[in-house]
Amino acid sequence: MLRVRTFRKVYLAFLTIIALLVTGVLGFMVLEELTLIDALYMTVITVSTVGFGEVTPLSVEGRIFTIFLIISSITAFAYAVALVTSHIAEGNFVREVRAKNLRKQLTKMNNHVIICGYGRVGKGAALDLEMNHIPHVIIDRNQELEVGFKDKEALFITGDASREEILNMAGIDKARALITCLPSDSDNLYVVLSARELNKDLCVIARASRHDAVSKLKFAGATNVIMPDTVGGNQMAALVTNPDLMEFLDVIRYEGNQGINVKSILAAELSQVFVGKKVKEVNRESISNCQLIGIKTAGGNYIVNPEGDTLLEADTRLFLLGGQAQIEGLERRLQKT
Repeated sequence: MLRVRTFRKVYLAFLTIIALLVTGVLGFMVLEELTLIDALYMTVITVSTVGFGEVTPLSVEGRIFTIFLIISSITAFAYAVALVTSHIAEGNFVREVRAKNLRKQLTKMNNHVIICGYGRVGKGAALDLEMNHIPHVIIDRNQELEVGFKDKEALFITGDASREEILNMAGIDKARALITCLPSDSDNLYVVLSARELNKDLCVIARASRHDAVSKLKFAGATNVIMPDTVGGNQMAALVTNPDLMEFLDVIRYEGNQGINVKSILAAELSQVFVGKKVKEVNRESISNCQLIGIKTAGGNYIVNPEGDTLLEADTRLFLLGGQAQIEGLERRLQKT
């Protein structure tokens, strides 16, 4: 877990040296009545043992203090070197530098997805997000999973996803969605409760292992609940009953921008000229030759292959099917509007 104890041993080593210098300056000022600059000069040449001449001949008290200062400096420097050496040898230095860089990168994250749990399901979710170039943050207790982590679109946090400070570190206040796919339903439930408390408008997708956990997760605030085993079984059965359809859907699902893809966009975001128009008035050229295969009305109803007289409102979401070049053309159009 990332902690705020960054460079504690290094700080302690520096504080030891600083305390020694302050003691030397105050001692020479009091015992020898030296100015601040002269006292600092005497302290530095004594602590560093360079052997330069004294500013003024020392009194008996001053010589005794100097002996004490030399012995203390040898001990203090040996202690500081031991602290820093052990800190580096234990690997804490490298980890803390990485932690500092991670916190800096996390502050720049915005409109990203948080994945809680990097097991089989979490890795699958991260792979899809990476393929679609969606920035995401992964949280997992197992620090070993971070070794060799090469997802260019993601950041990895070693920690407990159910803890609010970890979720805040992941930028939950600026995230677009959270996917919790921990092995335990109770852990997922706790993550959903924490996430919903920290961000009321967040889209929360939770994994469930048992049927009786689905209602509990939804009651806790999950937007959607997925049972991977059930989904996998349904897909396997569908490959028997509708193999061609499933293969076609897999092409859309896995090839993404490299093949056929489906783009979801609000009518108002595409262009204001679509608002208040009917489906039959939207020609293929106006949507970069993509095929309109369905819409989601402002009331939340889905219409597949809508009829020509269906009215498009500002909150109507269009589902457009197209190839790579067609989707890229649509994205260029979106950037201009």
